[in-house]
Amino acid sequence: MNGHRRRLLGEVFTPTTLVKQIVDSYVPEVLFNPNYTVLEPAVGDGRFLTYILHHRLLQSQDAQYVIQSLSTLYGIDIQKDNVLKARNELLKTMLLMAPKMFENKNIKEIIQYIIECNIIHGCAITKRYA
Repeated sequence: MNGHRRRLLGEVFTPTTLVKQIVDSYVPEVLFNPNYTVLEPAVGDGRFLTYILHHRLLQSQDAQYVIQSLSTLYGIDIQKDNVLKARNELLKTMLLMAPKMFENKNIKEIIQYIIECNIIHGCAITKRYA
């Protein structure tokens, strides 16, 4: 982590073990239900959303379920490189957990589009988006 960014922006990445403890402490039927929307206002490298997506995809590999699981995850970050990392981590999770989805070119494009639209560069506080 860059010390300058930590001082300037207060940027601190939550350790993965703590992410798991925090997410697992929520009501699972809400958090891991693809019908519920999750917003991460400081998405960083996507650890929280990736962990939630991973758990959602353990429930089913049905195409509609997978797309719904991803479609209800949102993140925003003021650092463009964090946005790119978060998008990449979500895409890697999709490839790992639902590889058959990528056999269909149209579904692959839909997945990439959802990730690009739902994980954005901007500031959740000022509501300024890049």
